[in-house]
Amino acid sequence: MMRFNPNHRLILSVDTATNTNTVALCQAGALLAEISINQGRRHAERLLALIDSLLLEASLRLESVDAFAVSAGPGSFTGLRIGVATLKGLALALEKPLLAVPTLHAMAYALPPLTGLVCPILDARMGEVYGAAFRRSEDGISCVRPPVVTSIEDFLASVLALSPAEPLLLLGDALAPYGERARLTAPHAVLAPPLYHGPRAAAVGLLAEAMLDQGCAANAALAAPVYLRKSQAEQLRDMAPARAAAP
Repeated sequence: MMRFNPNHRLILSVDTATNTNTVALCQAGALLAEISINQGRRHAERLLALIDSLLLEASLRLESVDAFAVSAGPGSFTGLRIGVATLKGLALALEKPLLAVPTLHAMAYALPPLTGLVCPILDARMGEVYGAAFRRSEDGISCVRPPVVTSIEDFLASVLALSPAEPLLLLGDALAPYGERARLTAPHAVLAPPLYHGPRAAAVGLLAEAMLDQGCAANAALAAPVYLRKSQAEQLRDMAPARAAAP
């Protein structure tokens, strides 16, 4: 396992799960610096440049970082691969820990404590969403509906089955295409303003620190994206034999 210095807690975090490219530096439970740019998934072109800019603005060197954290998914297949591969390379080269943080968990963690359930939902394309449900309180955050990929109606139905009348807050980029359908399925749900629809690297870093405090593994070599389903190319490949066998 990689070494972690609990006295410094300078964490560089990245989220590339959506169109937003976001990087942050956190230390001892506080945000030092953050850059977020919606670039239409140009992560391969811009991620390392954003990390360099962040460190320059904070007057820090990469070698000063104590640990790395990356949003591991679910989300964009290409974005997740770029984020995890980039941070894994940096962590292994510097012999520093890397924590893979669940994307939807970090989105819920970015909110202040509130009453009811919090449901981050991301657009999974092909008519589906990535969704999960959490309770966010003064005592911390707990997952009550693990991440799934399904239709917005089926996801919300599964959440309502847990607690039909409990206050419900929805956030995430899936609200743009599916917000009206969400209102029809869960009329009492509140849709968060657009400010909260995108993931934040700051939340990834701060959640990573809390997870490290709880003893979560931070072995860079084991970090991997969480996809929840096969890519569209893999699905088409799997369908090919069936098409060939059809009369």
